[in-house]
Amino acid sequence: MACNNEHDDGVSPVIGTILLVAITVVLVAIISASFMGIANSVGNSHIVGVKVIPGDSNELLVTIVCGQASDLPKITV
Repeated sequence: MACNNEHDDGVSPVIGTILLVAITVVLVAIISASFMGIANSVGNSHIVGVKVIPGDSNELLVTIVCGQASDLPKITV
């Protein structure tokens, strides 16, 4: 009887190593983004409600319904 000792033992360690490296890279990216402030560099947004009513002779009446006028630097129609 012939004894065949060939095994594919190298596949599982290679996949495990690739997964460990990938997880490490993702964790380092998340931690560095939080410490460097990349996640906090998004600008603030302001919500302003505006009501527009057509007026006489091609005019528009613009009324700020909610929010502050200082949050609305200019209106372009």
